[in-house]
Amino acid sequence: ELKKRAISTLLDIPNFLGFKNNLILENMQIVEELGVKEASDDLVALSKTPFFWNGKLRNKAKDILGKWNVR
Repeated sequence: ELKKRAISTLLDIPNFLGFKNNLILENMQIVEELGVKEASDDLVALSKTPFFWNGKLRNKAKDILGKWNVR
């Protein structure tokens, strides 16, 4: 449960108009480097974020999920 809350703290950040994209991308990099596959559900959600300003988030999430063979 604590691990899930930590993952949510890193990835489930309100992101109005993409102002927090860089922070979320950095946190996604941390999750990837540590191999925290428990973050897969959050990454799937990020891979489906709408709007053009979230394109980098979608692509990074898809990239990580692809490396982990999770879809």
